[in-house]
Amino acid sequence: MIHYVKQGKIPPKRHIVFKEGDMLIREEVFGTFGFSGRYSLLYRLNPPSKINKSVSWKTYEIQEWKVETRHHHLKTWELKQVKDPFTERIPLLFNDDVIISFASLSSNTKNENVFYRNGEYDEVYFIHQGKGKLLSMFGYVEVNEGDYVVIPRGTIYNWDLPEGTKLLIIEAKQVEIPKVYRNDYGQLLEGSFYYHRDIRIPILETYDKNGEYFIITRSLDGFHTVMVDYHPFDVIGWDGFLYPFAISAYDL
Repeated sequence: MIHYVKQGKIPPKRHIVFKEGDMLIREEVFGTFGFSGRYSLLYRLNPPSKINKSVSWKTYEIQEWKVETRHHHLKTWELKQVKDPFTERIPLLFNDDVIISFASLSSNTKNENVFYRNGEYDEVYFIHQGKGKLLSMFGYVEVNEGDYVVIPRGTIYNWDLPEGTKLLIIEAKQVEIPKVYRNDYGQLLEGSFYYHRDIRIPILETYDKNGEYFIITRSLDGFHTVMVDYHPFDVIGWDGFLYPFAISAYDL
């Protein structure tokens, strides 16, 4: 997002030795455009690059529907239900820059051992029906019907959403507030549709747990699942300008 946020425990300076007692805390520089774009610094109990084993690979390819050019009515309410909105979302429209999908949930999505990460696209979920929580390494955000939830690519997350939730999902190479709505300092202008106070940011919740946890990473042509022996929400503090957030259509 475009304003600075600080949560949890962080050291007084960047890139220095940071300890909790005798434990070395690992610093992760999390960004989407290397060292030239927005980023946040996350402080973790475990090395974020550590994995125990590679579990599986599942190929992903959108089958193009070859049909004559004409108007179409996409009846999303009649699409089949799916168990999770990440690996089973149903693509509706796509090109080289964006994919628009839909997911109607057949059951509650809460799973304390399985997590998602989109390595290719920023994501926007529109909560068309239902309410619950986005859970991520940055913390949790309460979500409700009418919310847009923006998740930067690379974020590890999962959902706690009930059966019957209906989601419109946009994957895009870059999701930003248009420059026309921002001044030179990044502040939202008077003519923008919403203001900083409308933006709901994550509330940090640290998990210091061991076990078997699975992270499913979306790449351009597939899903790669790895197993780690620590809970991936092991962040004790973070600060920066890049993080998930929610904003309600009813606040526009």
